[in-house]
Amino acid sequence: MKNVWLLCMILVYMIPIGIVAYHYNQHDSVSSIVCSEELRRIILISMILMGVFTLLYERERGDLISGLLILLLLISLWIMVCIKETSRWHYVFALLVFICIFGFMVRHTDRGWLWIFPILQGVFFISLLLRLRRKQNIFLDEVALIANFAIFYLVVHFRT
Repeated sequence: MKNVWLLCMILVYMIPIGIVAYHYNQHDSVSSIVCSEELRRIILISMILMGVFTLLYERERGDLISGLLILLLLISLWIMVCIKETSRWHYVFALLVFICIFGFMVRHTDRGWLWIFPILQGVFFISLLLRLRRKQNIFLDEVALIANFAIFYLVVHFRT
């Protein structure tokens, strides 16, 4: 069933990816797209549906800590989408999302070469923080963080 849940996750996740790809040249960040008033509802519905499939997938995996990290990640992500990007709380939940992702990566990094993913996640996060501090465009940093986690998630899936 893990393969079915993963396929469902990917198919549903294509909706927010498509929306972000369509609107990227009009925004400085992924957050400004997914938190925008006109797109928030469809993004949130897609993310909740993807979250259900993700939790079903994690239940099949049978790792309680992994499942709890993903649950906290999803709840933080859903809340973050509902909060304007300009709010300090948006950044608090974004940090919690990063911590959950990083924790998940460390939890599933049991071989030497897999450490490249959490290391890259840290590098991309530092880059994002530096750009935020300078009030620069963080779109590519956010995409790099999301893509790195997605690739890692798929690698872990196909290894187990």
